[in-house]
Amino acid sequence: MRKVILLVVLLGACNTPGVGFHGRPVVQTTVEGSTFDLRRNGDLVQAIRVNRERRPRIVEITARAEQAIETQYGCAVTKIGGDVAVLTAKLDCDRPWRIKERATWVKGRSRHLDCTATRETGWRGWGDIWLNCY
Repeated sequence: MRKVILLVVLLGACNTPGVGFHGRPVVQTTVEGSTFDLRRNGDLVQAIRVNRERRPRIVEITARAEQAIETQYGCAVTKIGGDVAVLTAKLDCDRPWRIKERATWVKGRSRHLDCTATRETGWRGWGDIWLNCY
């Protein structure tokens, strides 16, 4: 019984957004056979790949996610990082995007992090501060 409960909990978390992307509207889009759930928070977008693929390559998945994000939001992706399941991208809406231009890859465990803070006010002025770093 414990194994069944654990399996249900793990499968329920497959498409769970990361911190800072909870409650954001979801846009589902497909590019070249890869389907992504896109959630935007300011100039950051989280792309969660929701379909199964046999032996996905990070280079191909990143290119597809970048194309999906740029097509959906009309902004250039300047930085992108993550793995074959979850990618986080930084947008620059002040410059036009070009289809052939690629974003800079951000390694997962970097000493230099780019962070964006979001403050949400709650009960009696208390609030939460969400840091989105990559």
